[in-house]
Amino acid sequence: MGKELYQVILEQTAAGKIEKNTGIELLRQLKADKSREDDRIAIIGMSGKFPSCQTLEDFWDIIEQGVNLTGDFPRDRRAAMDMYKSAKKIRGEYLNGAFLSGTDLFDYRLFGLSKREASTMAPVQRIMLEVMYDALLDAGYPPCSVKKQKVGVFVGHSDDLRTTYGSLVNEIQPDESALSIPGNLAAIVPGRLSYYLDLKGPCMLIDTACSSFLTALHTACDSLRKDCDMAVVGGIKINLLPVEGMAELVRELKGWAWNQGMGLPVHSVMIQTEPVWAKVRGPWY
Repeated sequence: MGKELYQVILEQTAAGKIEKNTGIELLRQLKADKSREDDRIAIIGMSGKFPSCQTLEDFWDIIEQGVNLTGDFPRDRRAAMDMYKSAKKIRGEYLNGAFLSGTDLFDYRLFGLSKREASTMAPVQRIMLEVMYDALLDAGYPPCSVKKQKVGVFVGHSDDLRTTYGSLVNEIQPDESALSIPGNLAAIVPGRLSYYLDLKGPCMLIDTACSSFLTALHTACDSLRKDCDMAVVGGIKINLLPVEGMAELVRELKGWAWNQGMGLPVHSVMIQTEPVWAKVRGPWY
């Protein structure tokens, strides 16, 4: 198609049906478009966790079936939250929404962490670390194979509006307050993977509210053209305490509910020898 269009522009310009300067500009744009087509970013691995599903395959099935994931706050998360509510004298009932379950599950030994330290880490850090690890495996890269490589990590994330995991630790485990500091800094969410694998690419936490993940994706694609060979990009949101009185804004919004989850693709410009899930065409096109 590109060659045919190129030939038509040449013929029409030579015949005087297209003004010369216009023809030159059209050919220039066509050449630029071809260059960009060859330079698209490939998604070579993916992973994620979502309400009521732990894999991308399960999530896709739910999308195909049109299942409504909105429901009660998970029972497996209520025990710790009930302790916090009691300590802070919070009386509101839990709101309905689409919530992750099993946020307390974490293979801390895999990442060289102690059980004590892991217990003070925010679920955002624990879940993101595991899913980033899984995404690299899905891309065909055992994590050990990318150690010390120019791999960038970009995470889009906004902290909880009211209640943070650090505040829960301070209230329920006050003796662990100092230990909990690194595990509750938002800026360390992407740094967990970079530190664990000693990666040499950029490491960035990006918070632009609802557009955090898309901004992280844009930043990663730009970085792939400058200072890293591969990029791990993710977005995550977990609402720890969706309780009446802690989120009054919800009452005024129509067609809106609390939702949480995380998804993560691994990107590369090396698309010739790797299986590709999809290709990214960013705002630069």
